Parts: sequence; structure tokens; C-alpha cells
Amino acid sequence: MEILKWDFGIKSVRARFLASKEEFSFSQNRLVLQYFDTKLAWLKISGIVDENILTMEIREGLQDLEYHAAVRLPEPATITWLRNELVDTEADSKAL
Repeated sequence: MEILKWDFGIKSVRARFLASKEEFSFSQNRLVLQYFDTKLAWLKISGIVDENILTMEIREGLQDLEYHAAVRLPEPATITWLRNELVDTEADSKAL
């Protein structure tokens, strides 16, 4: 992530702001993995490395209340677990 900061001049404050604006809703007609990858990249560029914080921040960006409630984070949560959970829950939500 240091290369992105250096090559493009992305400041951690700006990356944190962009991460906070990144949200997901099924009404956007995009895949949850697009949201996940974008949000994760912005959070990492902003300097956050703690997986618990990363997973909480990503979960907080889920705008659909049912989807948000369905994704329950274990203690401790990992990025890999959250990615798999988002994909599985998205498939279940679309099936309904």
C-alpha cells in the first residue's frame, strides 16, 4: 500500500474519507465483492491494519438492514472469513 501513497500521492486522511463514503446496497446493482475490495483497499491505504477494525468498518458500510443483521462478526473476525460470509449471505439474500 505504500506504493499507492507514494506513486499517486494518496493521503491517508483522503483514503479514510473515501472509505467512509463507500457503502453497499442491493439497489446499487453491483456485486458485494466490488464493494468489499474497494472498501478494503481504501481502509488499508488509510493505514488501518487491524483485521477486527477492518471487518467492522466493512460491515458498517452495508446499508440493507437485513443483510447487515445477517452478517455477524465472530471474535476475532478475519478478512477472509468476512469475504466468504458476504458472498454466501449475498447469494442467500438474492435467492429470497
